[in-house]
Amino acid sequence: MLLHIKNGSHLDNSQVLPDWYNALSPLGSVVRYIANISTKCKWVGLYLYKNKRFVLGPSIGDRQAGFLSGSKFREFMIKSPESKKALGKLELQAIAEEDQIIKIVKELENLWPE
Repeated sequence: MLLHIKNGSHLDNSQVLPDWYNALSPLGSVVRYIANISTKCKWVGLYLYKNKRFVLGPSIGDRQAGFLSGSKFREFMIKSPESKKALGKLELQAIAEEDQIIKIVKELENLWPE
């Protein structure tokens, strides 16, 4: 089944939603999806850019436990495709599936609920 993003009251047929996207929980759905990509990844957090700073939004896992175990963290900036302004950032423990994560970040940039 193909789902489409609603643009106002009109259906925008040009953009098909990825399988991981849940319109009822758009940002939580990406966090859950990335957390399930790798069994080694114990922390995934999505920070929202508000008032010129990043505020923790949906997250899964224990970030502090990652620090205690000496885990390295990776960050991926999420920017508006039109204005290139920061929307948020994704932080996760370093995992091997970086190409897949970059693809998801690019999809999220186009789906980010502003």
